[in-house]
Amino acid sequence: MLHCGKPLGYRLRVPRRWEGRKMGPIAPDPPARQRPRSVSSMKPLYRTAFSLAQWALGLAALAWALSEVDLGMLCEAVQSYSLAAMMPVFALAIADYTCMGFRLNALMPKGTGLALSMKGCLLCVGMNCLLPAKAGDALKILYLTRNTGQSFVTISSVVIWERLCDVIYLASLLLFAVPNMQADELGVNMVVPAFVLCAGVLGFYTLRHWSGFFHALYARFLPSRIASPLSHLHSCMVDQVSIPWLARGLAWSACTWGTYFMCFVFSLYMADIHLTYPQMLVAFTISCLGTAIPSLPGGIGLFEGAVVLALSWFGVDASQALGMALFFHAVHFLPLALAAVIINGRARYWQKA
Repeated sequence: MLHCGKPLGYRLRVPRRWEGRKMGPIAPDPPARQRPRSVSSMKPLYRTAFSLAQWALGLAALAWALSEVDLGMLCEAVQSYSLAAMMPVFALAIADYTCMGFRLNALMPKGTGLALSMKGCLLCVGMNCLLPAKAGDALKILYLTRNTGQSFVTISSVVIWERLCDVIYLASLLLFAVPNMQADELGVNMVVPAFVLCAGVLGFYTLRHWSGFFHALYARFLPSRIASPLSHLHSCMVDQVSIPWLARGLAWSACTWGTYFMCFVFSLYMADIHLTYPQMLVAFTISCLGTAIPSLPGGIGLFEGAVVLALSWFGVDASQALGMALFFHAVHFLPLALAAVIINGRARYWQKA
């Protein structure tokens, strides 16, 4: 028997003030601090509300597009497309996403590689056709972070600049398209796109000119776990941006949007829809707005509604316009979505460490 170095008759001395007291059960450890149930349950509520809003927006746009459609004429319009009509549109779609890969490679840090950028773009576009609310962008950030060795903030800043380049060109398209949209009849003006461009330029100049002030502001009013990555993101997106780097991104964005517009124009000709180039530009711009707004996977419903709306302004029948939108959407997006699923399923690129 162990005596712990003390004789058997040894008695522990208890402080006199504790004598006569009965020792109660040991109190359990206080529970860990938990978030209030009302706060923790709000995130699923917001997610559910956002998902319902996406579905409602997409289905409402699709219902509106179908409201004035003759199903017989729609079937004839869709069946009129031949395999010979699909191949050029598909080739232009491949060229479009190839330009996107070159743009991403131009914006990424040196040593990334063109093949890695191409795979990231293919994964992003394909998953955007299968998942709602631009989830493909998040998968692309995850994939590039795990395969390039760069930080999450660095890759996020590159992807954000990709989207900013798209916003710049979309706002520019609106500036050129609005004068040809019969603004007095449609109630459209140039204030919004001009305001977006001016506000973007002014905001970037402010963030770059007073960069030290904003870094100090982050450190002063935000917790360190938020201030540090936010300051890093500020440095990547503002402080480290150079004119040649931005020029490369804008140049490849011009190629991307140019091939996308050519694909749209070719689809119009295949549908026997003859418009002037300003009218094509207007219809193309409105259709781009339909895919830019987060909605159902691939912009289903919202894209078709935007195309029908834009082409109806120039006297195109709703059935013919919807048939063209379905053809363009299927040929331009669905094969790439299938390719993204096959590539990710075989190699699991975005899950690699």
